Amino acid sequence: MKKILLLAFAFLAFAPIAEAQLQTGISNQQLSLAGSGDSRRIRTISATSKLNPFLFTKWSTGYVTFTDSRIFQSDKLHFNLVNSTLNYESDSGKEDEFFQVETSSISSFSLYNEKTKELDKFLKIDKSEFANPDEIVADFFRVYNDQPADKQFLILEYYKKRVTVKGNDGNGGYSGARAVEASSKMRKYETFFVKKDGKFVETKLSNKKLLKLFSDKKNQLKFYIKKNKLNCKNPEDALKLIEVYYSK
Repeated sequence: MKKILLLAFAFLAFAPIAEAQLQTGISNQQLSLAGSGDSRRIRTISATSKLNPFLFTKWSTGYVTFTDSRIFQSDKLHFNLVNSTLNYESDSGKEDEFFQVETSSISSFSLYNEKTKELDKFLKIDKSEFANPDEIVADFFRVYNDQPADKQFLILEYYKKRVTVKGNDGNGGYSGARAVEASSKMRKYETFFVKKDGKFVETKLSNKKLLKLFSDKKNQLKFYIKKNKLNCKNPEDALKLIEVYYSK
């Protein structure tokens, strides 16, 4: 019940800004299509936790905001971190079958995080907005406010890659003279970016790192950190500091 109320309040807060309309389903124009023209169904790589390609293991409740300002709400959404796409349950109802929402039709989406009991919002940001666009993997980035892309100062990139790991037998992957068979798992990567000189640049979050990055206002920001007892390893505190930098 709390989850439903949270989503309802989030929608009501956001809808007046975007002049959004709630739609009851996904249209064919909003789905990625297979070569045959049929809506693409995507099967999971594996049901095991090691090869889970999604941000969360279980289905997420959330909503999708399309480029025409319409909003679709669902309790069966997945964010695929391998190819940065949004998936939702197909009409077959099968656990291993998904529709892929067309990336170009989405402006943002939000997913309920069971761990924090809050909505995590993701915004589509063009790679041209980054200082090193060729290094960017994702299309959607975690943001920490409800502002449009040109008003974002701190974002987080998530992605996953399949990596090979050796058998864990205490002998570096070998058992006697016989090699232990290698296995695979999905490794999750997280990278923070902050806006500097009109572009997003990669950084780690800490008071020291941000003071160095925004050294032209170092004394002012250092005073603000001390006065407000900020710990910029926390994204919310980091965003407060960055917003102060851009406010004056």
